[in-house]
Amino acid sequence: MTQDNRQQEKAFLPLGLWRYYTMVLYESLLLFATLFFAGVAALPFSHAENSPIYGLYLWLVSFIYFAWQWRRSGRTLAMMTWHVRIVQDDGSADKISWWQAAKRFLIASVICLSFILACYWSFSSQKIMWLASILWLFFFLSAVSSLFDVKRRMWQDLVSNTRLVREVKL
Repeated sequence: MTQDNRQQEKAFLPLGLWRYYTMVLYESLLLFATLFFAGVAALPFSHAENSPIYGLYLWLVSFIYFAWQWRRSGRTLAMMTWHVRIVQDDGSADKISWWQAAKRFLIASVICLSFILACYWSFSSQKIMWLASILWLFFFLSAVSSLFDVKRRMWQDLVSNTRLVREVKL
């Protein structure tokens, strides 16, 4: 059986929220390990300072981690485990561009940051609870918006003209 025949025997189905967030949890563990080693490698240069440049460096390492894998094979290790692939919005399995990866990563970073800040501010002070509530609403809307889309696209999918699909062998 040739490679083309094997590719034709796969179908793409929309990705559900349970599979998506389980994959994100697994992906966060892999990203943590990557950032740990990137942080250790940069430690002699950062002098253990908490600087914005160091944070930007780790954010860029995160972008390279995701974008390189999305461009290379259309999926990361966690996506391979859960049989998920990133495809063009029209359903073709063409590689996404660096620009699409950057847009996707930027929107996902904003959503992730809103979740982290909402968690932190919910338990830190009653004075900024209103801000935490807005961030929780933003995160909730980003999560459930995919339920109202036929292709189950999330905000990062809509902005980058890509979507995550589940691979099923026929």
